[in-house]
Parts: sequence; C-alpha cells; structure tokens
Amino acid sequence: MLVTPSGTVDDKPAQLTNPQKARYTLVDFWFSRCGACIDQFPTLKTLFSQYRRTDFNVVQISIDKKAEVPLWKKTIQQHALPWLQYLDESGKFTSGTLAINAFPSNFLLDQQGKIIRRDVRMDELTKFLAGNVPTSVR
Repeated sequence: MLVTPSGTVDDKPAQLTNPQKARYTLVDFWFSRCGACIDQFPTLKTLFSQYRRTDFNVVQISIDKKAEVPLWKKTIQQHALPWLQYLDESGKFTSGTLAINAFPSNFLLDQQGKIIRRDVRMDELTKFLAGNVPTSVR
C-alpha cells in the first residue's frame, strides 16, 4: 500500500511505505480532538514496545486541519508517540481515496502491504499479535 499524505510532523513532504518491512503494520487514522483515538495510545505504545520493528510497526495518519497542526504536534509530544506520524491536512487522501469517515480507523497490513484486517479493535490486535508473532522486546 503506497499513500501520499501531505507531510510529517517535521513539515516535510511524505510518502508512506513500509521501510522496516514489518511482518505486520498497523496504519492508524486519527485526529487530535478525537478522544477515542487518543484512548488507544496506551495499548498501541505497549504493543509497539513488545515487538521488534521487523515483526510489528505502527504508522499514524492524522486528518487535523492547518489550524489544528500545533495541537497535533502537542498531542504527539504529550503522549510520547514513538512511531512515524503523517498529516493528511486536506483530508483528501483519508476521506476521498480511502473513504474513511469514522475515527479511529485503521488497517492492519501484512509484509506485502496487503490489508488483512480493517478497523481492528485494540483487544483484537493484542490477541492477533500474541497468536501470530513471538513477543520480544527490541
């Protein structure tokens, strides 16, 4: 899966790929005023710390608008989110190309970038990884 959100937290143009070639990658769509999105962060951080990047990786794409960018950056820092962050400022990619209109929303990708699950809940993701990937701290 190759996508082109507008940029990264460092204001650089972005092209989303799977540089780690992780066995599984969760692409999570969120925005900084979404309470349900933020509620997932502790579980995502726990899972991210339990598995090697070659086994499990997380990438997030936010649909925060230009006026919300400072809050987006603050939210990332406040929650110490260690994975790649992208911004789809216009929302064209997320809402238009991918037809995502509810948040949080996500895709679980396999190593080839194929979507194997969509909108997986955190408890389901935890069980899926436990059953498919050996736990090992990186």
